[in-house]
Amino acid sequence: MRFLFELAFTILIATTIGFATAWYAVDRGVVFGTVTVGAWKAWPLEGSANADPYSLAMLARSGEIPLGGGEGIAFTATTDSRGNPLSGHCTYAVDGQTPPARLWTLTAYDALGHLMPNAAGRTGFLSREILRRPDGDFVIT
Repeated sequence: MRFLFELAFTILIATTIGFATAWYAVDRGVVFGTVTVGAWKAWPLEGSANADPYSLAMLARSGEIPLGGGEGIAFTATTDSRGNPLSGHCTYAVDGQTPPARLWTLTAYDALGHLMPNAAGRTGFLSREILRRPDGDFVIT
């Protein structure tokens, strides 16, 4: 009898820890295979058949439809390079080179996923709208 009680207790503890860590991973955005470049994060496997279960759970919970593996990659930033939350009241510069892709977009969203209001009234850019330097770099402010 004692063995059954200990077994049931062990299973209860293991199940509780398993559910708690899964909830934490999905709620906090802990995804395996995250690529980080400065303040930017991307999940290259997010739209592929090889996506981890936590990514799939996050997508199901949010209702997002990720880009397919051959379509591109989505980078996300919630803070600036100093670690401050992004704000529509500030001016930012995004510069460098882009990953090789036919099309990419850069759009500003707030913490709730809505387009971020700003003084310029502009919330996004398309890859065809930027001018590149001779070395392929660009600057968007």
